[in-house]
Formats: sequence, structure tokens, C-alpha cells
Amino acid sequence: MRVGEVPNIQIPEKQSSKLLILLVDGFRWDFFERQKQHLPGFRQLLSGGVQAEYVEPIFPSLSFPSWNTIATGLFPASHNILGNYMLFLGDDEFPETVFHLKDNSTKLAWWWQSAEPLWITATKAGHKSYLANFANCDVPYEGLLPTECTGYKYQDVNFKLREHLNRALSRFRQGYSLAMIYDDSIDHAGHVWGPDSNEIRVALARIDTLLQEMFITMKYHGLYDKVNIIITSDHGMTSIKKDSGVEYIKLSDYVNEEDIYRVIDYGAVVSIAALPGKIDLLYSQVASIPGVDAYRKSEIPDEFHYKESRLVHDILLVAQPGYFIVGLKGEKQIPMDVKASSVQPYAGCHGYYNSSDMRTIFFANGPAFKKGIVHPVIRLEDEYQVFARALDLQPCANNGSWDRVNDMFAG
Repeated sequence: MRVGEVPNIQIPEKQSSKLLILLVDGFRWDFFERQKQHLPGFRQLLSGGVQAEYVEPIFPSLSFPSWNTIATGLFPASHNILGNYMLFLGDDEFPETVFHLKDNSTKLAWWWQSAEPLWITATKAGHKSYLANFANCDVPYEGLLPTECTGYKYQDVNFKLREHLNRALSRFRQGYSLAMIYDDSIDHAGHVWGPDSNEIRVALARIDTLLQEMFITMKYHGLYDKVNIIITSDHGMTSIKKDSGVEYIKLSDYVNEEDIYRVIDYGAVVSIAALPGKIDLLYSQVASIPGVDAYRKSEIPDEFHYKESRLVHDILLVAQPGYFIVGLKGEKQIPMDVKASSVQPYAGCHGYYNSSDMRTIFFANGPAFKKGIVHPVIRLEDEYQVFARALDLQPCANNGSWDRVNDMFAG
């Protein structure tokens, strides 16, 4: 479906629908299956609900673009959040500006005005919403904010999930319709120790314990059969440890830095803003890098749903699975920190295209959903329509496919 089309979804007669969305960062599609016998909370959720076989991520399979696709149903080409780091080169109305994962530059409202997020649509419809540690919920969209929001702030790991879940249930009892909670414990474990580490299993078991506690609380307060629960994620995770066979490609070995204005990001996806007149020369330098696909802006594949954005730069480098692009040292690199120019800055990584390790999860339970089914594969951009339907909202125009998700609903 093209942007601008709205699916003909039959919205049932208005009722007090309630929806809890738990976004668990870095939850790869197979993490649950490999230890499900030790995860009774997740098993309880799925025995009475829906499990997608897996979720196909967007390009790039990075956090900020994926979060905004989850919230809007749009591809990065339309919502204009292309990465965890971005550079706007400036124009007559707005100066050159950097978007940086780890600082308050992400709070600048200008970045976020291309697409209306779910919580604003809910607000316009008169619903109260509670969001915890959720990206850009504290940034006004067309002057509007949700009822209650604690915005995302980068940190090593956040251990407040129990507090956020309890508060969400309290808000539901106060008449709220929507709660959206973000947790980064699995992503943190994947980056620091790798996707095959015991720390991943510990983080997942911890979330499972909190789910069990939540179900008990919901039953006590009469919410268990009234709240739709969706657990989803933004992307998977793959190992980039040296012993995994990954090859590290130092960008400085292939380019003349004097021809470059800025390099944006490192790892699986890297953008290059060339100095005037240097695009062709730079492209000739990067076109033959092993394990890396290089594209001029106009040649970026349509299936990426990426190149139409106003924030795309002259050259895009996309590492193939098994390769990792090491950034430059110095002020031409965004971000300008030691990890950007380091070999093996992490044990785990994401961002890759067409890699099964980037697949993620979708679990749902509640009165809106069928019980005990495994649903065929869906795509990340499809989830927005599921949220809207579970909340009895008319969705905004989006890139999702209603045909891919309509069979998961109870009626």
C-alpha cells in the first residue's frame, strides 16, 4: 500500500478498548523459542493469544528509524528518521543540525513533524495515554503531547520496567486507554555480551517474571480480560565478536578523507556527505570495498524505502552480514567517539539488510485477538494498523498491509 491510502478497516462500535504495548529493544525472533520452557509468563501470554512466526524489519534495522515506523506505520523515506545519527545540511530556514542518539538533539521537534505517531492520534480521539521511556513522546507534534510521558534518554540500561508496568495498570484503572513502555535490557545484553550470551537469557527471564507479576495484578483488578497486550521489538541482533568470523572494514583504508565533508554512523549502514565535486571520486574509492554495497543517492534500491527522504546523503554504504564498517577518527565522523573508529566496539550489532538475525517478534493477547495461534510473517510497518485496530482508532495513512494482519483478530 502506498502512503496516502487508508485501509478500509471496520471499526467496531466505540467501547473502552485498552492497549498495552511493550517494546523490548533487540528481541531477536528466536530468543523466545530457544528458552521458552523456562518462560512461563510468555507461554501464558501466547497460549491465549497470537505469535507471529517472525517480524521482518525495516531498512535500516536500527533503533530510532524502527521506533518511528512502529509508531507511525511509515517507512523511513516518509517519516524521515533514517538512523540513530543523522545530519541535516541546512537551508534558508534551518541551520545545519546533527541528530545524535546520546544527547538532547533528538528532542528537537523539527525532526519529528513528518508523521503523526499513534499516541497523538489517540489524543486527538480523546484517549488518555501513558508512555514510559518512549522515544519522542515528549516532543510536541503539531503542538500536541500525550497525557503522560517520560521520553527516551540514552543510558546503559534501564531497570524500571516493573515500575512502568505497575503504573500503566494504575492508569488503566483511572480510565486511560493506551500505555506504551520501552525496555532496553535485552538490547543492552546483546550489545555488551552478544546475542548468544547467558546475559540475554537472564534479561529475558527477568522480563518473564515481571509478566507473571503483571498478570496476577491484572486479574486482581479485573483487567486481565479487558486489556489488549502487545509485546514487540524493533530489530534482532547478530554477533560481531572477532571469533564469530566478522570482518572489520576500516573506511580510512579506502577513502581520501580530504574529499569528505562528513561520515554519518558506523557499523552496518554508513552515509557519506561529500565535499563539492567529490562524489564520483569518493564513489570510485568505496565501490570495490569487500563485503560492502555502495550506492550513489539516486541508485539506492527502491526496496529500501529510504532514498526519497530529505536527509539522504551522497553515498550510502551497506555492509553485508559478516562485515562491519569502522568509521573515521576525528571531527568528520558522526558520532565522534572512540567506538565509531574501533574494531569490535560491541559484541553484538544490528542494522543489517536481508539478514535473518535482524528478524524480531510480535506477541499479542487480549479481547481483540484470536487465541493460541501462530500467525504468518508480518512486517514492522504492519504493526501500526494492529495497534489502531486494537484501540478502535482509525489509522493515519501508512505503509502497512492490512491483508497481512487481519486474520489475527477475533472478530
